[in-house]
Amino acid sequence: MRGKHLALVRPPLKRRLKALGVEALEPGEETRTVRIRGPQHLFRVLEGLSPKERGQALLRGLKAERYWWEPEEEVEGA
Repeated sequence: MRGKHLALVRPPLKRRLKALGVEALEPGEETRTVRIRGPQHLFRVLEGLSPKERGQALLRGLKAERYWWEPEEEVEGA
């Protein structure tokens, strides 16, 4: 069977992710691609942030502008 010995030689997930310069998603997190519009400088600022920092900034902005609500499934699971 092809690849049956891969588990024996493949580095652990944490080491593979570190080599790629990324970190594993935490429980309840997901990553997606969405389209946004804004001034050019907005994208330069966003590109300078890590994915986690971008999410935190977006969440703070949504809460400040009162676009955020707590989904029922997240409230029940908390």
